[in-house]
Amino acid sequence: MLDFLKKLFKTEPIKIEAIREVELEDWLERKISVVDFQEEIVAFYNQIKDKKWLLNEKIEVLENAELDGQEKVEDKIRNIVLGHKDNYIKATQQFLDNLKTPKEETLDAALVLSHELNQALDTLSQRTAKSYQAAQHLFFNQVEDVFNALGSLNSNVLEFNKKLERLGAFKINKIRAKIRQLNELKEKRKVLEKEIGWKQEKLDRCLKGKSKQKEEILKLKNGEDYAEFEVLKEKEEKIGLMVNDNDDEIFLFFSKLDRVLRKYERITLHPKIIQEYLHNPVEALFKDQENKILEIFEGLKKSISEIETDEKKRLPILDAIARLKRGYLVNLKEKGEELKNKIVEIKSKLRRYNVDKQIEEAEYKLEHFGEQIMMVKREIEEWNLKHNALDKTNLQTELINLIKDAFRVEVNLS
Repeated sequence: MLDFLKKLFKTEPIKIEAIREVELEDWLERKISVVDFQEEIVAFYNQIKDKKWLLNEKIEVLENAELDGQEKVEDKIRNIVLGHKDNYIKATQQFLDNLKTPKEETLDAALVLSHELNQALDTLSQRTAKSYQAAQHLFFNQVEDVFNALGSLNSNVLEFNKKLERLGAFKINKIRAKIRQLNELKEKRKVLEKEIGWKQEKLDRCLKGKSKQKEEILKLKNGEDYAEFEVLKEKEEKIGLMVNDNDDEIFLFFSKLDRVLRKYERITLHPKIIQEYLHNPVEALFKDQENKILEIFEGLKKSISEIETDEKKRLPILDAIARLKRGYLVNLKEKGEELKNKIVEIKSKLRRYNVDKQIEEAEYKLEHFGEQIMMVKREIEEWNLKHNALDKTNLQTELINLIKDAFRVEVNLS
């Protein structure tokens, strides 16, 4: 069989084979099916069983060994040696109890046994080093027999590993490991590809949603309702500006009279009304249903000489009061009320339309889809980076080289 294996692994010319990655494991099993390690494995198992039996015998001899009565040993030393002897026996017996050969006479099982046995022997050697040396002082021959039997078992493990290495078993094991790594990498890539696919589907839905909302907004803005709504909104805006201009004119009028009204407030019988006009003249005017402000200005006119001694400063005040008599303030008030009534009327008409709310909702959705699109694009980019990082090129190269070295076959993977 050894000549056959040497031929298989070393002397045959290199062949070229095309193999699909999914068929690698089956291909490997077919290749190694012609390699029979049964003889070596069975021999190894038998060696272990023989050494186990022999060790049990040697341990029993050591356990029953007694000190030579003629040998004079201090009690303290005797007790220390006996203690180490018991420890050595106990540790070795525990090692043997755990030593079992597998039922399966397969290469994988044998390799696991070899590895575990090698580790167990190293651990036992470390645990018993001190006890071994101490027990030798009074039980040299018996301890050496156990030690030599353990050494012989260790030699069996080493010889078995060397034989498997010569026969290419470890190369096969490395190939299997690389195939497993390649399969695991492929599975990870599949998971990422599935995730990227889901993200891409979400992106497509968001893009369609965004396009739909754009069409909806365009449709709403091109509709008759929106045209009428825009006309009303434009009217509302224009009248709103007129209301603001009217209010500004009222405010400006009273701001010019602010100083004199504050003085008149101290001597008038209507200080509360003046305070309201000083605080917010526009609001006070529309609130003043009886136009009491006109009476207040009449009183101001009569008291002007007492309030303002400077004739130059009295003239603009008297001019403003004259304007009031011509209906200036009342006209502003009526105009403001009329404009505000128009605003109310327009708002009432606008309430019959919901196109603005529909557009607002569509624009909100459009903005939401835009945010989602940006987020999903970032996620797809991140997942693609992770996917690209899982490059199988190096693994494939290592696997191809291992197969070439073991089977003299150069494979083309697809």
